[in-house]
Amino acid sequence: EIATEAASQAVDGTPPVEERIQRANAGDAAALISIAGGTGEQVERGSACFHYGTPTTHSPMGRRLAESIQPELVRRLGLPDAGLHPRSIAILRETRMPAVRIEPAVAIDRDDATRIVEPNFVRDVALAIADGVVAFSRPAPADLARST
Repeated sequence: EIATEAASQAVDGTPPVEERIQRANAGDAAALISIAGGTGEQVERGSACFHYGTPTTHSPMGRRLAESIQPELVRRLGLPDAGLHPRSIAILRETRMPAVRIEPAVAIDRDDATRIVEPNFVRDVALAIADGVVAFSRPAPADLARST
C-alpha cells in the first residue's frame, strides 16, 4: 500500500502535517508520496522531487523512490528537470517508510499557471507517479547483481 497525501495551502480541511505523518506511520504504508504545489521548496521552473537528507545522512530508499519518480515526471510533463533535493522537512524526516515530496511544476508565468490546473496535466502527474512507483518496486540494479 502506498500512502499519498496532497499538501496544499489552498485546500480547506487538509489535516496538519503532524496528523498526516501519524496516519502514514500507523497505516503500515510501503511508501509516502507528498504532492505539493508552490510551497517555496523549489525556486526554479520545472519538476522536482525531494527526499529526506541532511549534510550527514539521508534515506537511501527515499532517494531511490525520488530517483524513480523524477525522470517520469520530466518525461510525461515535458518540463525542465529541476532535480532531486535532500530536505529535512517533517513529512520526510518523521515517517518510517520511504517518503518523497513532489513538486510537479513551478509556475513562473501565466502559461505555466494555466497549464498546471488543466485536467490533462493532473492526469499526467498521476501517471508519472504511478510509473515511478512501478519502477521503484522493481529490484534495484545492485539487488539484481546479488541474486545471480
